[in-house]
Amino acid sequence: MKLIRIIDDANNYINADFLVRVWREDNKQYCQLVTGTTYQISKNALIKILEYDKETSK
Repeated sequence: MKLIRIIDDANNYINADFLVRVWREDNKQYCQLVTGTTYQISKNALIKILEYDKETSK
């Protein structure tokens, strides 16, 4: 389990293990959870999610 802060200036976190999709559209980053919920996330969160995925995919 990896909790990632989704917005730099707030205490909102998501569990990276429940992500099914991340994407970038119109210079904004988004993620979608297994529940179907979509969140706009910070660029830092996107980078952390991709790094976590890279680590767990080995």
